[in-house]
Amino acid sequence: MTLRADLTGLLADADVVDVDIDRALEDEHVRCSAYLRILSVLAAARSRDRDREVVSTILRDPEGSVAKTAVVALVDGIAMKTDDPAEFRRWAAGLMPEMDRLMADGHRGFLHRRIHDWTVYLTILTGRTPAAAEIAGLTDWMQRKIATESTSPPVLAMLTETGRTRKIRNIARNRAGSRAVRNELRPWRRSAMDIPLTEFDPSGDGLVPPAPPPLSEPLPERVVMCFFPEVVDGLPETYGARRIGAYSRELGGHAIYRIVHDGVPVAVFHPGVGAPLAVQHFEKAIAAGGRYFVACGGAGAVRPGLALGHVVVPDAAVRDEGTSYHYAEPSRLIRADPTAVETAVATLAAHDVPHVTGTTWTTDAPFRETPARVGARREEGCVTVEMETAAFLAVATFRGVRFVQYLYAGDDVSGEAWDHRAWTTAAVRPELFALAAETATRL
Repeated sequence: MTLRADLTGLLADADVVDVDIDRALEDEHVRCSAYLRILSVLAAARSRDRDREVVSTILRDPEGSVAKTAVVALVDGIAMKTDDPAEFRRWAAGLMPEMDRLMADGHRGFLHRRIHDWTVYLTILTGRTPAAAEIAGLTDWMQRKIATESTSPPVLAMLTETGRTRKIRNIARNRAGSRAVRNELRPWRRSAMDIPLTEFDPSGDGLVPPAPPPLSEPLPERVVMCFFPEVVDGLPETYGARRIGAYSRELGGHAIYRIVHDGVPVAVFHPGVGAPLAVQHFEKAIAAGGRYFVACGGAGAVRPGLALGHVVVPDAAVRDEGTSYHYAEPSRLIRADPTAVETAVATLAAHDVPHVTGTTWTTDAPFRETPARVGARREEGCVTVEMETAAFLAVATFRGVRFVQYLYAGDDVSGEAWDHRAWTTAAVRPELFALAAETATRL
């Protein structure tokens, strides 16, 4: 079988009809996005009979990292749907022969560790306490996940002592002493609710497809979505920008500019505040030909002591909004493209810009950021709070485009009272836009 035949067959079986096969064959990122959509359909099925066959087909992909990313997503999805560790072990055992036969040693080892991580996670979920050696043998990722989510005092106590990093040990220590854990007020895994947001449909065919905005010339492939209106308005003067279009008045009428950064054309526009509006701008820009996106904006500081203007690169987002659930399976977190995050971090490092990577909290309701909710998100490891990142990440994965975001610490919600800190006039904003434009040329 050829890669074309494999991909065509998988897409047909999953009833995913809007993937450009030729582009997917040329671009491993587009192909990976297609695999993720196929596996999303597979994970949602009641029967697990086809899992081994589909995994075997994907593992024939010549790009081992693409196949690994896709299979990890399936393993994660099945684990999050399963309550019984023995059932998960049996399911994973059915995939092992294909992994061992087709995967390179490094990727195979990663998958084995991932399966072990989830088995321990599910064991804890049943109320049992694993041996200390099992906790100590978990990956950093799973140790942090358990430290952030578990309400088991014995498990948190073990992570306080044996967590692999200081951050993991501190999270476990702080949560072990929290009122929520002491009183067991918050279940570790939230019970499923019968609400429309959980009814994800992976089909790419909406009744109303996104249409490009009116443009006087083609949109550059590289795009900056800038939340700073004074920066966008000043582009003709500061960058010699040319206005090439605008969004409809119903969406706010935001202008679309074309600048040139280091010889590379870059489109720039303000996407509007809030996930539903920002995603409409994002979708239309993708429909117009945008493929590499960087967003830059401000965010509230959830972590105490985060200085005004400190740059944050989100590597994950807590999905406390609604839009992302129409583009990705329900989950508590959605993760950023690690390669795009590495590019952003490298750009900051090249300019000696202080920065952190971490989880952001995406909410739809800024006036409901209550002290209790802020405290809970801080215990969960969130650095910032904003209104778009989770949705941006979900759309980027669903549509197969590259995306990364820069945030800067603005107003402070980490204390007992809100501190505005004059964040909308912070001097960092033009500099952050310049970094975003540079990053867009490097994605």
